[in-house]
Amino acid sequence: GLKGGADGYLVEPIAPEVLVATVGALLRARRAEAAASESRRAMEVLVQNLPGAAYRCDRVGGQLTFVSGRVVELAGISPEHAASAPAGWWDLAVPEDRGVLEGGRQRAVEHRPLEFTYCIRRPDGEVRWIWDRVAPVRAENGSVLFWEGFATDNTDQKTAQDVIARE
Repeated sequence: GLKGGADGYLVEPIAPEVLVATVGALLRARRAEAAASESRRAMEVLVQNLPGAAYRCDRVGGQLTFVSGRVVELAGISPEHAASAPAGWWDLAVPEDRGVLEGGRQRAVEHRPLEFTYCIRRPDGEVRWIWDRVAPVRAENGSVLFWEGFATDNTDQKTAQDVIARE
């Protein structure tokens, strides 16, 4: 119909081969849009099912440009709050672990994946251990476009390790 782009044909007649080519192009565009939509949907479902927060930032420890909704469970803050904070949930790091995060920022110049374990104090006062991995995403020329990572609550494992170490 008219919403599908057929209005050009209705207003001014065109040759059959041009009509076939136009309809073919429109069908390919619709299939591509449907595939892209399904890909976005599948990625959203995948990210929301991860047992932690997926994120993207402009630099290690920098402004978050994307953070999944699971950050609420992880850090006790909304995705909007995490994205508006200068360093996401790193701002919640306990003072004694800020050096771990600062060391990560300094190692980021190597442009290799990084892993951290650090402790945060959530706004509700609860203390949680976080395991965090972040890696650079590169352009074709090798330059770093941004960093993507995943952070998860590691409190149970850290507590178990501490119990074993004391025994």
